[in-house]
Amino acid sequence: MDPKTIEHKKLGVKATIRPLKQRDLESFGAALAQLPSESSSQRRGANVRAAITAGWFSEIQPAITADQVADQEPAVIKLLGDWIDQVYGEVTAIPPE
Repeated sequence: MDPKTIEHKKLGVKATIRPLKQRDLESFGAALAQLPSESSSQRRGANVRAAITAGWFSEIQPAITADQVADQEPAVIKLLGDWIDQVYGEVTAIPPE
């Protein structure tokens, strides 16, 4: 996997997920299992917190720690949380023969 980058100029967000290995997905899953994710907002916030905790980001602007996720604009967390789902799906997809 090549690094994956997302940028949204109006929101002032730029983030890059480094190339991921199985160990990174396992760390993400372990962190995610400890977080509430009953609503869409909780799930997106949990995705961002778990990805930060698991060390997925090689860059994230503005700089956000897992403890600061709740203080971000909801649109920023929606953008990042949904993108993390997308990247997870891409890296676990089995290519056709």
